[in-house]
Amino acid sequence: MFSNTVYDTSTDPLTSDEYRIILNCSEANKWCTTPPVKPNPGDIFLYKNEKKPLDWKSDQYRWRDVGRGKQPKQSPFLQVYYYRSDVVGSEFTKKAYTLLDEGKRASTTVIRYFGSIEGIIDTSHGNRKSNITIPHVMTTKSELHSQKSDLKEQPKKVYKKHTQIDVPPALIPVLAPRDAKQCANSIGNERKKRLLSNDDVIGLYLTHNEIPEYIHVMQLIPEFVIVFFTMPMMTLFDEVIHMPELVLHYDTTFNIGDFYMSLLVYKHPAFEKGPVIPLACMLHHSKKTDVHKLFFETFKTKCKAMEICRLKFVTDREAGITKALQSSLPNVNLYYCWNHILRDVEYWVKKKKHGEDSDEDIYKNNVWDLLDSDTEKHFFLKYEKMSATWTKEFSKYFNLYLKDDILTSGKWILNSPEVNIYKERTGITNNPSESFNSVLKRIFTKEVKAQVCILSMYELYQYYNKEIIRGYSKIGDYKLKACYVDDLYVTPINAEYPKSSIDLKDIPYCFINKDMRSKQLEDNEEEYSTFSLAKRLILQNRIVHVPQLQCFIVKGEKEEYLVKLNSNKKNSCTCKLKINCHHIEAVKYSINHMDIIQNNVKLHTLERRRRGYTAGRKKLPKNVTILEAADDSELFSQSKNDLTKTCMIPTVTPTSNSVKRRFVQCMSTNNNCEEIEVTPKNNNLFTEQSTPKKIGLNRVSSVKRDLFERSIEFSPIKNPLKYSEVTGSKIELNLSTKRTKFDRAYNVCGVQVYENH
Repeated sequence: MFSNTVYDTSTDPLTSDEYRIILNCSEANKWCTTPPVKPNPGDIFLYKNEKKPLDWKSDQYRWRDVGRGKQPKQSPFLQVYYYRSDVVGSEFTKKAYTLLDEGKRASTTVIRYFGSIEGIIDTSHGNRKSNITIPHVMTTKSELHSQKSDLKEQPKKVYKKHTQIDVPPALIPVLAPRDAKQCANSIGNERKKRLLSNDDVIGLYLTHNEIPEYIHVMQLIPEFVIVFFTMPMMTLFDEVIHMPELVLHYDTTFNIGDFYMSLLVYKHPAFEKGPVIPLACMLHHSKKTDVHKLFFETFKTKCKAMEICRLKFVTDREAGITKALQSSLPNVNLYYCWNHILRDVEYWVKKKKHGEDSDEDIYKNNVWDLLDSDTEKHFFLKYEKMSATWTKEFSKYFNLYLKDDILTSGKWILNSPEVNIYKERTGITNNPSESFNSVLKRIFTKEVKAQVCILSMYELYQYYNKEIIRGYSKIGDYKLKACYVDDLYVTPINAEYPKSSIDLKDIPYCFINKDMRSKQLEDNEEEYSTFSLAKRLILQNRIVHVPQLQCFIVKGEKEEYLVKLNSNKKNSCTCKLKINCHHIEAVKYSINHMDIIQNNVKLHTLERRRRGYTAGRKKLPKNVTILEAADDSELFSQSKNDLTKTCMIPTVTPTSNSVKRRFVQCMSTNNNCEEIEVTPKNNNLFTEQSTPKKIGLNRVSSVKRDLFERSIEFSPIKNPLKYSEVTGSKIELNLSTKRTKFDRAYNVCGVQVYENH
């Protein structure tokens, strides 16, 4: 049975010299290396543990810190901490004594208990909302710190690992995690603290300041766009841009974060097996043509040879990418991935219900056979025979959407001497992009913030940069082709490598993090960056103390900054942010003073509210579905200068309280007036369980857009008014607001809608 190791039992007061004698005791049998368990009044403990110096606080009582002091008053050498029981009216108190010269994390502590435990009862935590009968005890500091160090692991795995410990049962409540939720909270809070900023936009701005010529475009309005690539990678690309085997691939990947990620990659033509190399990336919230056009325009300004060389581009058949390429780089040769063409045929047959399930393989084989034609004449001969067996719907679909793309990406085109990129049995595919996307998915095992993604991609750029240079020196995994040895070979002595590199296994926790209080780097370093840029400043010895001015000089990438620390926590820096910048955090960390307050400004939250939904997903939210008009649709052609969308929102039916989804068309004709045009219910337009092929022209008047962007769901009310069927010509809808004792209410089409719905 477990029993506390008590140094002594006494209620008599002790002098400061007596406490010093106890603290310097060398008898190991009087020490305790684990926290006391439910000690009694009068107990004196001598706690000594260098690895876990603060665990003595978790004695399974609930305390309130009431102050600290120093003893004796003249020439003090003891630090005293005072605690009072959290139970109201209790006289139970605790005092802790440490040597003043050992600092806050003294390895030896004397703990004394006074008063009476009468009335002390176990209670739950005040913030607990469920299971309030569970008593609350404070987990040890060492256990919490251990949970925070496992940032790569899932919280449940951390919980299972930390509960498999061999300790006395009486100590399990404080030496093991309370539950899986505690592990999740510890890991989540630590990750937030270790970001450059709690706000993604500010974090991206800090990255731009510290890593020159990396983020080339950072745009918030009218669309969120971040274009980033390193100039050394661009220089390496310029060396191979003239090679005839070079093919660029562009694609968009999903589920990296609250954004889409589009990447421009290429298979390096100078190496055997053609390793896939990332060239440029873009984060964005929409897939409009203007967004992709901005990316290509930015890339073109940094790569002047793009306008001279007739480069080969391979993409899927996304209209926004195609139009952006044709507009920004009209002299490039654009080819379409065969896999995506066949996938579009499969989608048309299966999803649109234009044929039987057995037709899918027939149509796909026919289209692939047409793509694999040896000559254009051969293509038309096949087409005449095959089209005679097709349905009218598929013939129309093929002529409108597939024929022109096949004529530009057929085998006879890819096999021509000036192109020469045809691969047997596969033609041309966007597999290099898909391959690199899978690399990203293995790296980003779950969704991350934009700043984490960009910092990780920077280190990934550095990794590929180093591997290419190693390949030029005939070392590493990239093997130089014999025909390019004379032009590209660099002796290992003359090779210039990037300043920083990282192993793939460390991404996305890309900046190695050491223990906050260790004096030297150890092999078991923590992963993930506390403040990546701040630590980089320290590791590169960029901080200089100036005692005469009582401040620090921090050397940035471009200029030097003056940092001053004040006792009232109003620290200042001469950089543009002035406060809460990573220069201040670097100085704090360098002097072992980590009292960090994160930014509370969250511009990315405002951006998400403006957008109305989470980006970077293939599927939009279920409660509000926004259908953007296709670039080639009739609706788009009728209003080319307007923002036209069709939404499906939950609405109450006129005859019952059941919720149906009706189509709502959103259109803004100018910047000052935004309207939502409501398409009336019409059996000729669409029926249940079907998607309308064409939006009707009968529209009624508008209500404010923000009412629908808040994703308000219409729910039953006690006395619902009758639903007014919308028919005929344009009439005015009544949108009124009135205050109620419950919430703000809206009157839409005669139906009351509350904000909390």
